[in-house]
Amino acid sequence: RVSYTRQSLSRWLAHASPVLVRLLEKVHSQKSFQDLSFELNMRMDRIYEIAAHLVFWGKAKVICKIRKENVYVTATHSERQWACFGMVAALFAEDFVDVSLPELLSVFARPVPLAEHLSSLTGPALEKMSATVPWLLREGLLVQLHTYVLFMVPGHDLKGAIGTCLRNAAVTEYSPSATHAKDVLRAQGEDALSGCPHSAVLHELCDQSVSFALLLHTIRMLNGRHSVEEISWACGVARGDLEKLLGVYELFLRCCQM
Repeated sequence: RVSYTRQSLSRWLAHASPVLVRLLEKVHSQKSFQDLSFELNMRMDRIYEIAAHLVFWGKAKVICKIRKENVYVTATHSERQWACFGMVAALFAEDFVDVSLPELLSVFARPVPLAEHLSSLTGPALEKMSATVPWLLREGLLVQLHTYVLFMVPGHDLKGAIGTCLRNAAVTEYSPSATHAKDVLRAQGEDALSGCPHSAVLHELCDQSVSFALLLHTIRMLNGRHSVEEISWACGVARGDLEKLLGVYELFLRCCQM
């Protein structure tokens, strides 16, 4: 997802290619590359190429699509970077006249989902807060915390943990798009678990639920090195379905934000 830097684009857009101009006219912090590809009828590799070019020359930043479930916190800066804070605060004041930048940054000191920050706001206050988030991300004053997931076998009461997960799996409902994982599992048959990490435990967790099909579909990425966003994109699993999966197997899946 591309988010503009503060620099004015008018000087060089006058001489830019029509393809670049079309892309920048549609770019928004709540649009993914896939959204832009569909809207502009443009190939994904072309969008990646343009985005990489803009990032290299310091004209854009690539961020994850802004969602209410995302966690944003105030960035940690060096003394040299904080020395420029007065300049950034002046630019912020031009766009958000009635908002105190220090007070706003203090709000994001707590690592909670964006939805919690927005829950008590309505009307103009909600619109203003929503507008400040991409601005702060663009200027590097906010960073997103990503959730990494590790499949880990409990050190005690393994039988009880398996039973709890099986009960959770039986009653959890997913979006219609998640059912394809169950079809894939059924087609693979006995070979589905072969070569999987923790195959012995997975045999104990195996049932006919969509939950288990999704677990098996994502298990190779549940090694603590991939964020929820990566897993969702690479495995083609909706973010909401993935979060339900984390709840079903919470006794086996350890999450860490960083």
